[in-house]
Amino acid sequence: TGEKYERCYLPQVLNEVRKRGFVYVVAPNESDHQLKYMESSHLVDFVLTDDTDAVVLGCAKVVHKVCWSVSTLKCNVYNRSNVTRPVDTNAVKTVVDLMRMHGDAAVRLWAVVSGCDYREGKVPGLGPQMALNTIVASIQVAGSLSIRAFVMYLVTLEVVVASDADMQILKLEQGVAGFERAVVYDMRTKERCWLNDAS
Repeated sequence: TGEKYERCYLPQVLNEVRKRGFVYVVAPNESDHQLKYMESSHLVDFVLTDDTDAVVLGCAKVVHKVCWSVSTLKCNVYNRSNVTRPVDTNAVKTVVDLMRMHGDAAVRLWAVVSGCDYREGKVPGLGPQMALNTIVASIQVAGSLSIRAFVMYLVTLEVVVASDADMQILKLEQGVAGFERAVVYDMRTKERCWLNDAS
């Protein structure tokens, strides 16, 4: 697998990085959390990644899916300062719209519900678009974002069985909290700390 390949060559890659005088950090946990911490601490100007979790974590500037050839460079650039509130509050059709209207907490809930790569809480039967639509509908019914209100809305839709509601709420709360509490490495103090210590 790719993971075994990466681990197999990591010592050689790090030796080359050291030889060339570059500064690097080996993240104690997920690299996305480390990148968010470094950006929030003003240690990097932007985050370059192939993973959209950096956006979900709240990174301000993300360069995503870089592809270059001899004469061209293509990539997606996300700049949080360009995300503005839409005029129509009923026009939430994309995850960016969700962020504009309801903030990072709603996007983190969406990521967990629709099944992100390292958080438990995915709701069976809800893919990314259905998760988005259901979160927006539950916010409209409840008047605000709430994990409990979201799960109870899923119970009314018969997506979640009423007897499983408390367990689903717990999974979602833990999943969302995982985005906010993670151990990272501070290059300045040379110590581990919490991700949200930089914000």
